[in-house]
Amino acid sequence: MILPLLAFAFPHALLRGCKTVWLLNPELVAASPVAQWIKTTITGHPIAMKPEVDRRFQILRDSLKDPADIIATDQLIDFTRGELATSPDGVANLGRWPTMVSDAFWLRVQNHEVESLLVLSHYSVVLGTPSYRWWSSNWDSILLQAIDKALPEADKKAVDWDYAAMMKFANSYRGS
Repeated sequence: MILPLLAFAFPHALLRGCKTVWLLNPELVAASPVAQWIKTTITGHPIAMKPEVDRRFQILRDSLKDPADIIATDQLIDFTRGELATSPDGVANLGRWPTMVSDAFWLRVQNHEVESLLVLSHYSVVLGTPSYRWWSSNWDSILLQAIDKALPEADKKAVDWDYAAMMKFANSYRGS
């Protein structure tokens, strides 16, 4: 069951290696030419967080019990708000949130902890924002399909998992 999730997580694990380099010497990295790719710049027209998206994030956050899931959700909410406000056509830094979350959260995802998978499923709203990069096409549906396959039927019923509703959530910003 973990293979579908690993197919998504592996490329993001490569991004997490960059976090390690950054943490070793942030001043050196910030002073280098690569820093231009790390910094977020305000360009274009900001996209406001839609009330229904914000509400869905808050419902998720209020349902969580594990500290790693709560922190990951807070980071995802802040990341999503920040990216939508600073990106002209969707999210410019798709891989940033996976680098921010703790190893404890990723371990819970690897162990298919239901709450952690639900947090990860909400990342689909970032992946589903309009992106005109060929390499990020359909990542939202790939992620949600992997989570749908990883969740046992009993857990899907317990948390009222609805793949179609999550796809609609992921596409909240298409056509905005």
